[in-house]
Amino acid sequence: LIRRTGLDPALFPRAVESVDAVGRVTKEAAAQTGVPEGTPVAGGGGDAVISTTGLGLVRPGRVGVTLGTSGVVATSLDSCLPNPDGMLQVFCGNAPGLYTAMGVTLAAAGSYQWFRSTFGDWETERAKREGVSAFRLLDRAAAAAPPCSGGLVFLPYLTGERAPLNDPDAKGAFLGITSRHTKGHFARAVLEGVAFSLRQVYGLMESVGHGVSSDEIVLAGGGAVSPVWRQIFADTFNLPVRTVYGSAEGGSFGAALAAGVTAGIWPDLAATVPLVRPESRTEPIAANVPLYAAQYEKFVRFYGALKWSFRS
Repeated sequence: LIRRTGLDPALFPRAVESVDAVGRVTKEAAAQTGVPEGTPVAGGGGDAVISTTGLGLVRPGRVGVTLGTSGVVATSLDSCLPNPDGMLQVFCGNAPGLYTAMGVTLAAAGSYQWFRSTFGDWETERAKREGVSAFRLLDRAAAAAPPCSGGLVFLPYLTGERAPLNDPDAKGAFLGITSRHTKGHFARAVLEGVAFSLRQVYGLMESVGHGVSSDEIVLAGGGAVSPVWRQIFADTFNLPVRTVYGSAEGGSFGAALAAGVTAGIWPDLAATVPLVRPESRTEPIAANVPLYAAQYEKFVRFYGALKWSFRS
């Protein structure tokens, strides 16, 4: 790109591997952080890509889903495969010769945060009195609602959408509302809508041949602490969902593993996989799988039917 644009290469930093040493901790930085002076500093990586290391995605084929404000489906590749229409993002991975393909849903846990902020005043006040999270109270209500939320469907396009739609005009919506629906139904529909959107990203990866052949989903991020959300993902993907220790820390754990390779603690990132220890495992509920498959098809069709109305 630098050659094609005619820019001066001297204007750019040198390209390094994530585990390359790019310097050492200075005396001033050591005083501010407590990290010993002279400690090697790793090249590191972008937050989403370095997070894959913390999930153990350092070999091709494994799939991770991160539930932060946005949601990410990621897998590792041993080659840079085609990316038709730029619907996915394909980066150099954290290990030499490794690539990372991912798709991003813009409002994942962000959708749940919006729902709590907009409709969860009661839960927020009660949570303060009880010393618990308002999200835990909403989770209880969502868990009491049936799978597929009594036919209620949520489109989580609160800020437009990247993968798999590439539609900045996409809008959020609740569809199929009846007088029987309670707040618990709406809360569960939000969780399900996010899972459906990320399932659609996973399907896009499958369709373009990105080596998705995982026998489980590694779920991470703040949303992964929710048992009801983990079950929804297991039922929607029809795959076991596993969480790992440290996964809620985002990219920090992956960055620490990369730094450990830089410091010589481990020979390479593959050697860090045993440190990615299982925390929980959620199996699909067989009776729920066909229900979610049918609801997912509704979800996909609803966007197709409504996208014309999203244009301003």
